[in-house]
Amino acid sequence: MIAALVDADTGTAARLGEALRGIARYLAQETTVPRTETVETTLGEYIEAASVLQDLRLLDLTLEPLRTASVRRAPAQAVPWR
Repeated sequence: MIAALVDADTGTAARLGEALRGIARYLAQETTVPRTETVETTLGEYIEAASVLQDLRLLDLTLEPLRTASVRRAPAQAVPWR
């Protein structure tokens, strides 16, 4: 049940980003919303937050191969003072 919430493609973060962009788009297109400085700032913050969520998802996708890669370690080198 929790797996669906944290899924990178359809989980909470992805849906929240979509919702923030949708709200910003609606407010920008709605003619009855006054274009005050507060509204403009809010629109910018929604879009920025959605971009941050997308960046985190992209980072997660970038790091996934590193998480599953086998790690090769160099042989331990002799320390001269031991």
